[in-house]
Amino acid sequence: MSLLRGDVPAFAKPLPAKDEATVKNEARTPTPRQVVWHMIRPVADLTSEEASTVTGYRNACEQIAITHDLTQLLNRILRRRDNTTLSDRLKVAMASGVVELVALAKGIT
Repeated sequence: MSLLRGDVPAFAKPLPAKDEATVKNEARTPTPRQVVWHMIRPVADLTSEEASTVTGYRNACEQIAITHDLTQLLNRILRRRDNTTLSDRLKVAMASGVVELVALAKGIT
């Protein structure tokens, strides 16, 4: 390859244009803040796409699955204002081994 002959190295060539489906798919990738919101919201309120995202994260990491389960439980308890169940769940959160949950439980108790 000779730059004098007008050859352009592969890395210098423009990238091919993305098709519309690729652009839409990239736009749907949730931000970390959106993922947290999906993890906190009741599962019944999630769209199928949001639920799929949550399921993917749950399957990828055991601590995420534990955190999601306990978050869903705590949210239900707080909505019902059930203090007895709350103290039991805070004990579970403290025993979970998830640093963030332990800190939350200590902060509430």
